[in-house]
Amino acid sequence: MANVNPNTKGLKTYALQKKINTKERVDEALKKMYKENMRINFNSVSKVAKVSKAFLYKELEYRNKIEFISKRTGRN
Repeated sequence: MANVNPNTKGLKTYALQKKINTKERVDEALKKMYKENMRINFNSVSKVAKVSKAFLYKELEYRNKIEFISKRTGRN
C-alpha cells in the first residue's frame, strides 16, 4: 500500500539547496569571466560554471544577463 502522505520535505530542501549552489556558481563564473575579459556567451558560461546551457536559457535572470553582456561588449 502506498503512503498517502509521503514525507518529501528532505527532497524539496535538497533541490532548493542544489539550485542555490548552481546559481552561485553561475554568478561567480560571470564575475570571473567579465573581470578577465573573457568571451561571454551561453556556451562559455556553461563550461566555466559547469552547468547546462538549458539551465542558463531556462533561468530568465541569467539569460538576460548573458545576452545583455554579450551584446554590450560585442564579444559573443
